Amino acid sequence: MKRHTRLISAEEVRRQSEGRDAVTGRPRELALPTVDVEKGVATVVVPPFAGGLALQRRFAQAGRQAMAAADTIGVCGWVVDLSGNTGGNMWPMLNAIIGVLGEPPFGAFISPEGRRAPWTVRGDEVVPGSIEPHLHLPTLPLTSSDAPLVVIIGPRTGSSGEFTALALRGRARTVIMGSPSAGLITANGVFPLRDGAALVVSTAWGEDRTGRRQEDRIYPDVTTGDPSAAAAEWLKDMGCGDRPVRQLAKAVS
Repeated sequence: MKRHTRLISAEEVRRQSEGRDAVTGRPRELALPTVDVEKGVATVVVPPFAGGLALQRRFAQAGRQAMAAADTIGVCGWVVDLSGNTGGNMWPMLNAIIGVLGEPPFGAFISPEGRRAPWTVRGDEVVPGSIEPHLHLPTLPLTSSDAPLVVIIGPRTGSSGEFTALALRGRARTVIMGSPSAGLITANGVFPLRDGAALVVSTAWGEDRTGRRQEDRIYPDVTTGDPSAAAAEWLKDMGCGDRPVRQLAKAVS
């Protein structure tokens, strides 16, 4: 757990609260989930996320809307690309892709004492343990919710990006491809200090829906330097990928 424990300076805390980059101090642009469809395969790129409640809603809703739009033109397979997801807040990420997560619980946090906080659904929102929903997003069900799915990870997939991959591991007809992840897979508690700084302390590990605990980097089911090509081949073997080429505009903000 020590790899993920760190001290955040008062200046970094202030910058983050103002929506600026903690290191550069520049205004932080919100990257939203995007979806593109080609030959019936919908590729969902889930970027890292950090931000307050309004931005959480915007991020999650953008993902839901883009996936629902893809669904209307016909999807026979999904690719969830987490290769550039360095982390942040996992809940907007999971709520963005709730339509393909399957049946809850999708995993759980496990404390050193063995306490479990399942990742479940309340009010059409993915939440941990007994936490009540607070995003209040519209329900956008998918007809292709159980289609085969490929998760792409790599060395830049860290922290909440890894937890998002973990939430999909064990889903039916799902495979993880790419390279091993960063290995920053712990839940963190943030403890404010008197001088305005904050101490980030790792407080729990994660486990997937099958009960398999993850305490280090995630190793893909298929190790490959070209996960996009491998994903297309696997989905074709699953009966997906022969439809006419269609493209979908990126997520609605």
